Amino acid sequence: MKRLALAAGVLALGAGTALGLWAVLKPSPVLEIDQEAPDFSMVDQEGRTITKADLLGRAWIADFMFTHCSGVCPVLLTRFEELNRVLPPGVVLVSFSMDPLRDTPEALKKYASDSKVDLKRWRFVSTGSVAKRNELAKGLMTDAGENPGDAVNSVIHSEYFMLVDASGRIRGAYQSGDEARLSRLKKDARELSLSGVYGLPAVNAGLNGASLFLLGLGLAFAKFRRFEAHAFLVLGSVACSTAFLACYLTYHYLAGATRFPGTGAARTLYFVMLVSHTILAVAVPPLIITVIVKAARRRWETHKNWARITVPIWAYVSGTGVLIYWVLFRGSW
Repeated sequence: MKRLALAAGVLALGAGTALGLWAVLKPSPVLEIDQEAPDFSMVDQEGRTITKADLLGRAWIADFMFTHCSGVCPVLLTRFEELNRVLPPGVVLVSFSMDPLRDTPEALKKYASDSKVDLKRWRFVSTGSVAKRNELAKGLMTDAGENPGDAVNSVIHSEYFMLVDASGRIRGAYQSGDEARLSRLKKDARELSLSGVYGLPAVNAGLNGASLFLLGLGLAFAKFRRFEAHAFLVLGSVACSTAFLACYLTYHYLAGATRFPGTGAARTLYFVMLVSHTILAVAVPPLIITVIVKAARRRWETHKNWARITVPIWAYVSGTGVLIYWVLFRGSW
């Protein structure tokens, strides 16, 4: 029975970790386009150089605008603001100005400030010259040019959003005015966002799931008085939870928080779950240590009493950890 418990623990730990790592390291999904994005070197609204190489490691979405545009550009801005609100940190937004003569970095900075956009992962880029603009537009499968006969739309530019993966390949083109296509963009961008350190939430979910499984299996063995097997399984669950904590802290240190994109009742329910999960998660480590110490000292009655408190809290934290990942990274918002 001890060997069975050990095998089950190793299997669960391996499966949970493998599932999470597969979500991070798996090949990119098959999307509509698979074409290398062009190299470029331009300047953003802060006067910083931005190149294709700077964007490697995270998926990014490009749109095309100019600050004097009073036609479709305000609509594009609103759409991009929505993407900025709902997408996880593993996605960067890049607005390329198609008016290089007027849209200097200073003009773009003022435009962003006047529009009150959140620039944490959104960059407005001056293309610098007509030649560089045209080369970029062609490389991103769009058109650009002058339209001097139209006072409103004096610059020709695409209304499509272009999705580029973390390795710098174009993966999709999405009509900004089509709600169905925007929903597809959100789904595809979330899928591509789980790369490198930004894929750690998938690993965390796998570790939480493995921890919950091992804990439940360990309790089952305890019911049948197979205490040695029970101890192996519970310690395996502790290992999963410890690994989760390390990955969780790493992700939040490097990537920051992921905002919940929903509204209304869904938002209320999510925050009820998140707050309860966070508060109880703080209590889990000292509770686990207490239970283990009681068992190590063979104080079985107090061990069981503490376990009756610890196990439901531990299981709730692990289970809601999986749910939070699913809501943030797999939900349709």
